[in-house]
Amino acid sequence: MRCKNRKRGFTLVELLIVALIISVLALVAIPMVETSVRREKEIQLRRNLRTIITAIDEYRKFVIENNIEYDEDTYGFPETLEDLVDGVEYEDKQGEERIQKFLRKIPVDPMTNTYDWGLRSY
Repeated sequence: MRCKNRKRGFTLVELLIVALIISVLALVAIPMVETSVRREKEIQLRRNLRTIITAIDEYRKFVIENNIEYDEDTYGFPETLEDLVDGVEYEDKQGEERIQKFLRKIPVDPMTNTYDWGLRSY
């Protein structure tokens, strides 16, 4: 026989246990999310650095192959990253002045969210 006076619903203990389980799961998930975000930034950083390195190598190769004058202190490398975007003026085989560009824009540093790339090694 069923008791008709019994009310349906959750007890306070059941609600506290559910809240405790949810908070433990959140505490476990937060570091995993932070690690995932950091890894994504590192992957993007590697991609952007590879793009910059490739552009610098192409710049130097282009300057040397086309006998473009450069400062001996730079060894044919660009002085700034803006030089990769601005490009190099040269004369093509028909004698026309042209500009060879190596980057469309400077990639963003994902760690700082700026376009300022500092000296990382020497």
